[in-house]
Formats: sequence, C-alpha cells, structure tokens
Amino acid sequence: MFMEYEELTLCFKDLALPRIIGERDIKELQEPGVLYHGTPIQNISEILRRGLLARLSVRMYSCLTPNLEQAIYFTNFVHHLCGLRGFGVLCIDKNKLPQKIKEELETDPQYDEGVITRRDVFPKDIQKIILANHGVRKYSFDALSAEISKTGKKVKLIDYDSGNNRFNFV
Repeated sequence: MFMEYEELTLCFKDLALPRIIGERDIKELQEPGVLYHGTPIQNISEILRRGLLARLSVRMYSCLTPNLEQAIYFTNFVHHLCGLRGFGVLCIDKNKLPQKIKEELETDPQYDEGVITRRDVFPKDIQKIILANHGVRKYSFDALSAEISKTGKKVKLIDYDSGNNRFNFV
C-alpha cells in the first residue's frame, strides 16, 4: 500500500527555495530531458513492480518536475513534515515515455515549473532512482539499492548533513 502525503495541500508558485544540495552535486545529477518525482522510501519497491500509478493518487495524477534540485527540496520538505527518514527521487527520461503520456502532460496546478500526468508511468520508464537519507536515524539502503540494481536501473545515494543543512553524495 502506498503511503499518501498528498493531502498536504502546498502551493509552491512563489516560494523562494533555500539551497539544500550543492550546485556541483546538482550539475552532476541533473540531466537534460529528465522529469523527477519524489516519493517516500516505502513506495520504491512497489513502484519498481507496478510503476508510478497516477490512478491510485488522491489527486488522480502524478506530479513531475524537470528541476532536480526542486524535486529534492519539495520531497524533503514534505517528508520532514511527515517525520520520515528517507525518500527516493525517480528519474524519468521524458523522451522515452510513451507518446500518449508525452502528449497529455499538463502544467501542475500548484507549481508552474512542474507538470502532471494522469497516466501511469511504467517501471521500464524509470531510468534511475536517487535515494536520500535525512534525520538523526539513518535508513539502510543496502537491500533497496540491491533490489533497484537487479532491475538494471542506476542508483545514486545522497545523505543529509545537519551540520551544514545540505545533502551530499555518499
């Protein structure tokens, strides 16, 4: 069962974002033509099996953004509110999405730089997953990293350093 946090109605249209990941790190991770979606760590295994299922969302759509730094920021913000220790950011190559999904992408009603899809994104459409730890108690990503690697997807780990309030590569 997917953990839902979408009932938190947040509007990010005019929000000034503090930098929580180094510019060099973002440049290394950010890829042109890729859309990003943040999700609780508990959902990753299910997404690997079934995909990102818009029809199961409270809103009946999935939110995506072409800006990795903002995806990490928003996901971290929401997960911090919910008290979660880790999250994943799905990396989806827009050019490899089925034509039907590409044609039906709409502007996100709560975030001008984001897009939404009302269609399911299949596991094969996810190329990489960034796993992020934050908080005092760290989540062990060993088993999950191995599970992701078995699917042929790339895995990148980042960790939150509370001393400098930023995510860093592991």
